[in-house]
Amino acid sequence: MDAPNLSIDKLVSSPNIADLLTEDQYKKIGLDCKQGYDEDESSRDPWKQWYSEALKLALQVREAKSFPWVGAANVKFPLITIAGLAWHAKAYPALIQGTDIVKYKVVGKDPDGIKAQRATRKGKYMSYKLQETTTWEEQTDKGMLVLSIAGTMFKKTVRDNNAKQNVSDLVMPQDFVVNYWTTDLDSCSRCTHLFTLTKNEVRENVLQGFYLDTLGIIPAETSTGPLEAAKDKAQHVTPSPHKPVYSLAEQSCWLDLDNDGYAEPYAVTFERETGKLLRIIARYYQKDIKRIESGKNAGEIYKITPENYYTKFELIPSPDGGFYGLGFGTLLAPINESINSAFNQIFDASTMATLGGGFLGRGARIKGGEATFKPFEWKTVDSTGDSLRNNIVPLQVREASPMLLELIKFLVSYGERVAGASDLQMGELPGQNVKAGTAEIANENGRQIFDATWKRFWRAQKEEFKKLDRLESIFLRGKTEFSVNDEAFEVSAEDFLEGADGVCPQADPNITSKSQKLAMAQEALADAMNLPGFNIYVAIKRKYEAMGYSGFDQLVKDPGPEGFPPPPNIKMLELQVKSQKAQAEAMGMQQDFQLAQARLMIDAQESQATIQKLQAE
Repeated sequence: MDAPNLSIDKLVSSPNIADLLTEDQYKKIGLDCKQGYDEDESSRDPWKQWYSEALKLALQVREAKSFPWVGAANVKFPLITIAGLAWHAKAYPALIQGTDIVKYKVVGKDPDGIKAQRATRKGKYMSYKLQETTTWEEQTDKGMLVLSIAGTMFKKTVRDNNAKQNVSDLVMPQDFVVNYWTTDLDSCSRCTHLFTLTKNEVRENVLQGFYLDTLGIIPAETSTGPLEAAKDKAQHVTPSPHKPVYSLAEQSCWLDLDNDGYAEPYAVTFERETGKLLRIIARYYQKDIKRIESGKNAGEIYKITPENYYTKFELIPSPDGGFYGLGFGTLLAPINESINSAFNQIFDASTMATLGGGFLGRGARIKGGEATFKPFEWKTVDSTGDSLRNNIVPLQVREASPMLLELIKFLVSYGERVAGASDLQMGELPGQNVKAGTAEIANENGRQIFDATWKRFWRAQKEEFKKLDRLESIFLRGKTEFSVNDEAFEVSAEDFLEGADGVCPQADPNITSKSQKLAMAQEALADAMNLPGFNIYVAIKRKYEAMGYSGFDQLVKDPGPEGFPPPPNIKMLELQVKSQKAQAEAMGMQQDFQLAQARLMIDAQESQATIQKLQAE
């Protein structure tokens, strides 16, 4: 592309690079991006078809059947639904525990405690921003349920120029388009995020200089895919023929806009149906540009590290190395379909056996029309009872095989094994007279599947928080004051200049249940009460937090290191032990003396009694 006047400095700083291009240039870029998007979208058609079927099973979408007759039973057993809800119910409380979501670990030595204080400020600030100023928690809550069914969901972490804040929003898997051959986001050369905007929202971006004013009327939807059809059935809605929003796409790709032979990373926004280009922005900053320092090519760009807006969350990685992960919709769909077939066969057989049917001979002489009955109905016929009896032959209907019910139980049990949603995991007792230790071991073994998926989620969320930390280091200016639980904090831009090392979720990847967390907190409190060197205040606070009480800071103020009793003196303890031992020995000697004295008195009494007996004789 011929654009010699576009320097890399101008490209980095421009809010919309499309304003710097000619009409022919940005039109060609828009059409090229649309063509790439269309190729990627068609390559994932099989995945879209599978996901639509999984959504129907998970959302219990009602569908009419025409086999073995119109209106036959079409029950959908909620195996995938139960598995998704069970995973979500365990993951959401494990993630959101009080007001702390993000924490920073101290990296390296910290003799004066400055790093620890900075880590506390940054963790409180990041948690405050996510909970109080954005819809992060709501988006994450929804994303967890999507992840359990689809196996993949995405978070887009960017700077919202309209709201003037950093956001990390949910991107549904059907709205994130990559090519079939893509294996991971780091090596992905092109990915597209699909979204919609109203005419007003587009106009706002145009007036602020973020979008080109190229869109006319909203184009009609050309076709409805399987995912859209499944969504409409699940929501019980009918799409309007006139769309109220524009269907847009933002494609992360590489373009050589400065015409130096090396393509740079950009984000291109265009209209999906027509390819009309709206915006081009750089996905890099000045510090991401690497130049050759010496030699004949000194000063030339040899590498640009792109900004990756997206974080991928996987429930279970695909064993074939594919891009999309495996969810319960993938793992349980075949089992769920088999259970549905067995259930529907039982219902259809019972329907035939209950309603009946058969053959009518000519001798029955019944008037034309349907020969069906309703309660309290009598029909008039022109034949005798014997003739009627001989001309009516009931259809022979077999009862449903008892093996179908056994098959259903077998499939459900193995489906629960795959999902880790056994009776004990769902809060139900496994049987009578089960020992507490046995139940705890069974619960621990059943929780292993969830623990593995939870660690993957924790790892992905750590990458999401790293992106948020990077945005804060770029856009935070000066000092910011905020309060958490009526406690005031202050964070500055210098706090984020150290990088994102040490940032991670506050939730523990190794503790996934409330009972497990409470048991560990109680054990730590017992050690703190009996052993020197423990912070008793922190131990008590963790116990209350494990119990779900978040107002401990208002109930009891932290007394600090001076508020705790000094550690005991070892020499004093030794003297106390010796004194107690000497007292014990003295008490023992006194008891021995009293015992000897009692024995002498008994001997004297016996002797006196013997003398009196002799005198009497």
